[in-house]
Amino acid sequence: MPTGSGKRRLPSSPDDSGSAEPRDWRWIYSVGLRGLCPRCGKASLFRGWLKIEDVCPSCGLDYDFATPDDGPAFFALCFVAFPLLFLVVGFEVMLRPPWWVHLLVSLPLITVPCVLALRPIKGWLVASQYVNRARKQGPRHPGGTSTRASGTGTPAAEAAD
Repeated sequence: MPTGSGKRRLPSSPDDSGSAEPRDWRWIYSVGLRGLCPRCGKASLFRGWLKIEDVCPSCGLDYDFATPDDGPAFFALCFVAFPLLFLVVGFEVMLRPPWWVHLLVSLPLITVPCVLALRPIKGWLVASQYVNRARKQGPRHPGGTSTRASGTGTPAAEAAD
């Protein structure tokens, strides 16, 4: 929805617990790339390197909606590994080094940046899922409720199904 300044602002997610503060795209990137909670922007989204917390320790947001799946790896390969591959190919064409030099130079040149990019990309995808109100999809039981890894769904999620 446009604001008076002409900037497009994204609405808050429905479970903001009464918070009417709109979020714009810069906020999504800011908290996502820093790995912070997409609702409060204070607590860390991660409990380990890539493991997402169950709930935010600061605001209590349930991260059950967060399903970035293979997205971080896909974006890391497309935007990090693929451009670096041109450097490796150029290195091979210009210098024709032995295979062990590629192991020492080329392999780390592609692997390390890809691994380092996974966490910020995953945070950005989770923040985007939150703001865009993404929810898990899955096979349905005959009774009409969706299958969830944690067992039972939240009442809001089940009502939306």
